[in-house]
Amino acid sequence: EVVQNVQPDAIMLDLHLPDLEGFDLLKVMSLKLAKRPTPILVMARQLNAEKVKRAIELGAKDCLCKPFSGADAMERVVRLLKGPKSSTGGVVHV
Repeated sequence: EVVQNVQPDAIMLDLHLPDLEGFDLLKVMSLKLAKRPTPILVMARQLNAEKVKRAIELGAKDCLCKPFSGADAMERVVRLLKGPKSSTGGVVHV
């Protein structure tokens, strides 16, 4: 609901959420954003090749393993935003 109302240019999604399965949320967000593609950066601890592949298959455009620096995160977000432009809603961190 937040993603549809805010219309972000990019989303940073932590896969380790307290009450939700991050991959399930990624799938739902990708489906809801299908008409207006929004790049999603997935982040998590212990991202192995299988998890990265699954995230990409579910709609993520990039993955970042924790811990990471602010500079690393900014570099990835800038790279995502250089893709096709969407509305000027900013970045949503979930």
